[in-house]
Amino acid sequence: MQKKDHTLLLTGLPRSGTTLVCRLLHAQENVVALNEPFVFRAFELGSLDDITEFIESQLNAIRIQILEERKAPSLQKKGNLPENNFTEFNGHEKIRRLDAQHGYISISQKVNKSFFMCVKHNVAFTALLPHLITLYPVVAVIRNPLALILSWNSLESPLSEGRSPLGERLDPLLSKTLSNLTCRIQRQVVMINWFFERFQLYVSPGQIVRYEEIIHSGGNCLSEVFPSFSTHGINIYSGNSQYHSDREEVIKIKDILLQTGGPYLYYYSRDEISFLSDLLTYRL
Repeated sequence: MQKKDHTLLLTGLPRSGTTLVCRLLHAQENVVALNEPFVFRAFELGSLDDITEFIESQLNAIRIQILEERKAPSLQKKGNLPENNFTEFNGHEKIRRLDAQHGYISISQKVNKSFFMCVKHNVAFTALLPHLITLYPVVAVIRNPLALILSWNSLESPLSEGRSPLGERLDPLLSKTLSNLTCRIQRQVVMINWFFERFQLYVSPGQIVRYEEIIHSGGNCLSEVFPSFSTHGINIYSGNSQYHSDREEVIKIKDILLQTGGPYLYYYSRDEISFLSDLLTYRL
């Protein structure tokens, strides 16, 4: 089956920078990038094949809507694609809450009939990778596992408890594994390994982008994956040192990651995990 050349699926671990990449792509010429346009509760009764067919039909409908109505469904803030789906840290609250909402964004940029459409969804696209990779090219964004867990713990989200309701509905084995664990951090490590294992199995190495490289290159590394990419002067900064965790918690998470191991060590060495831990604990 020939893949659709003008549509790309963007996935990655939650809090790995996929929302930022989505916004950067949306700023490109003749490109529309959408941030989780699907309401996945509509899929609960279908098989994985049914869900895949639904996604394909919705993407076709969205492409037509963009051309005819100049708008598209997406998570948005005030009608625009957000850089971050959650609130920023402030001096009063340490917990970040989801403040992007499903709605529509206006397509103000010029697009022709062959415009490039990028659609992002972390959990669903990862769960459906064996089905989707036959239809669409896929890019995955990854991040240091220690940074991921610390970021998850800052959220008002099931991720902070090591659960993923949508991922568990789509993969019952993941749900069973998580339900058998009483340690929150161990559940989070299992979730991280679930993502990394699926990327290792189904996504070409050249289509996997490290968050750290995006930050280090100012976004320019994305040109290796997306032709004619330009940052257009957008400022990009790292969030790898912006956590409200105590020193003991950082060390505990680091130790569990190093003891457990798994597919994430194929992409991030023990030294990289330890280095970030040392950096963070030095600052705390």
